Amino acid sequence: MDEQEAKKEIATAKEELLKAKAKLKELNAKLMELSDVMEKIEVAQGRLEKVEEKLFLEEFTKKSFFHRIDNGKE
Repeated sequence: MDEQEAKKEIATAKEELLKAKAKLKELNAKLMELSDVMEKIEVAQGRLEKVEEKLFLEEFTKKSFFHRIDNGKE
């Protein structure tokens, strides 16, 4: 390999390295965005579970209350 070919090979390698670094930055940004979205999903799931639990307890309490009234009438 002569000097001209070596310089060309070095230039090509540098260009590929720069492209790879740019792609890595892009993927890292997407990963951070995905991480933020997953965190928001987890928070929303937690809130949903609390609301579902509250609704279940309210419904259970209503049924228990009416069940006692029905039993008292019989």
